[in-house]
Amino acid sequence: MSYLYEALNSVNAKAVTGWVERFSTCLFCSRPMRNLGELTRKMRYSAAPGTPSSQDADEEEVTVWRCPYCGWWAAKSPYLNTGGHIMMEVGYGALRTFDPVDLAAPIEASRAHLMLRPEDALKLHPKRLEDIVGSIFGDFGYRPRVTAYRADGGIDVYLDSDQGLVGIQVKRTKNPIEIEQVNSLTGALLVNDCTSGVFCHHLALPARCEACSGQSTRARASD
Repeated sequence: MSYLYEALNSVNAKAVTGWVERFSTCLFCSRPMRNLGELTRKMRYSAAPGTPSSQDADEEEVTVWRCPYCGWWAAKSPYLNTGGHIMMEVGYGALRTFDPVDLAAPIEASRAHLMLRPEDALKLHPKRLEDIVGSIFGDFGYRPRVTAYRADGGIDVYLDSDQGLVGIQVKRTKNPIEIEQVNSLTGALLVNDCTSGVFCHHLALPARCEACSGQSTRARASD
């Protein structure tokens, strides 16, 4: 499972890092945070007016906490300001709003989102839905090959297995599969030398994408 984050440094950051330092608890999933220890970074600061500039980078310590379950993080780093006073720079991760139509989002993020909100499957781009189906079957030991979005010959995903070649057609719809669609898929399976086939539609994905097997080519609707 993976999440998307964007950096954030605000007036609340000191309170957030103080909470994490005290309780070592993730604010998002309430699980134990992991202290990654003292890390270092190199920083180069502008010199104060009237003082000579230094080209040397200062090495600073950074304390980082990270949640091993959801990936949220918090960090703090002390530094000297131009007046010679010790200051504390703090920051933490903020969950970025997930957009189900974003094709740039990682497949893992899309899958995690659908586990929480399966109704959003209808909002996904059809190509993203095909990628997700291939990814899920890959978890079950198949070797998925997602076809081109257009001119795919009636097969959206091929599954290579020891039992033969499986052809999948992905439908982003709540409507039942019609007999004409079954006949069309059956023809595509024969043309592409598939030994079995499956429809995946309106995803409760892991439970409803069910591959078919048998001695002859056949298609089966999965709802």
